[in-house]
Amino acid sequence: MNDFARRWKAGEFTDYQHEHLTICGLSAKVSGESPSVNNDPRKRKEREFWLPKGVKVNCQNHVTLPDGYRLHFYPESLEKTIYVAYLGPHLTL
Repeated sequence: MNDFARRWKAGEFTDYQHEHLTICGLSAKVSGESPSVNNDPRKRKEREFWLPKGVKVNCQNHVTLPDGYRLHFYPESLEKTIYVAYLGPHLTL
């Protein structure tokens, strides 16, 4: 993720896409949440986190890790920064 962010800021990538993380060496599965999660207000709220600048965002993008763990993150396009918001057990499905 750090390599992608560095290359994103350098102009090698114009936007965030899951595939870009793979190009930068991330071998774990990266995806967004399913419609059943995004359309459920309770489940969606569980994936909302505050960025350092005081804005609440939906961190639906996540990396699937071993043993049921997930790393939820938010790619901020204007700053070309990836904010890691949650690392822990799988959130409610």
